[in-house]
Amino acid sequence: MQRDALRARGYVVLPGLVPRERHEAALRAINASLGRGLPPEDVPRMRAQSFCPELQNAGVILDLFRETPASAVASSLVGKEGLERVTTAQIALSFPSDSNAGARPHPHLDGMYTPDNGVPAGSVLSFTMLAGIVLSDAEQPDAGNLVVWPGSHRVLERYFRAQGPKSLLSGMPDVDLGSPEPVRARAGDVVLCHYQLAHAAGPNTSAHVRYAVYFRLKRKGHDRSKWESLTDVWREWPGISAP
Repeated sequence: MQRDALRARGYVVLPGLVPRERHEAALRAINASLGRGLPPEDVPRMRAQSFCPELQNAGVILDLFRETPASAVASSLVGKEGLERVTTAQIALSFPSDSNAGARPHPHLDGMYTPDNGVPAGSVLSFTMLAGIVLSDAEQPDAGNLVVWPGSHRVLERYFRAQGPKSLLSGMPDVDLGSPEPVRARAGDVVLCHYQLAHAAGPNTSAHVRYAVYFRLKRKGHDRSKWESLTDVWREWPGISAP
């Protein structure tokens, strides 16, 4: 486990953590769902929430985390309190398009209201850790990669200490987060990110759909201390010792 990288950068890529038979079974289920058609009017909501919503609670999807080493690794980072049981996932697809080629991605934190994402206005639905299961190779930039701002979790920690954590209710802080970089990964890799790592969906100018499944993990008791966690980024991570 690359704890130093996770501490400093706010994310880590763990190669080959999900067995091939697991990620191929999930990919097959997703493609079978897509084969039944996508109502065009539902696509904006699916981009913001999840494609293939009928699979979000299916075993073939949930077991990408629950029945692979990803679960043990994530649990080891949050200590004896453990994680809340995983009961749903986001199926995230990025289709090829030239419409956003060359555009600079806009950083965000999850759980903040947008018109399509299902988060109630005036609330922040935070969590502890984002676990991304990669189902298709994205080893080059502009392949629909997750884009992250390394170290932004600490930048935002300082901001919330100065401005108060509930300032997040006013929107994404307008601060210098540094330079973004695409996450390069292969099918079967697992990407673990701190909740407070700024990130975005990168453009996909490749010839292929990018497939991933995301799990938003909460340490037990998170909702009772979610605001305090914004000003103390390792509060829920005893498996990581802050420098």
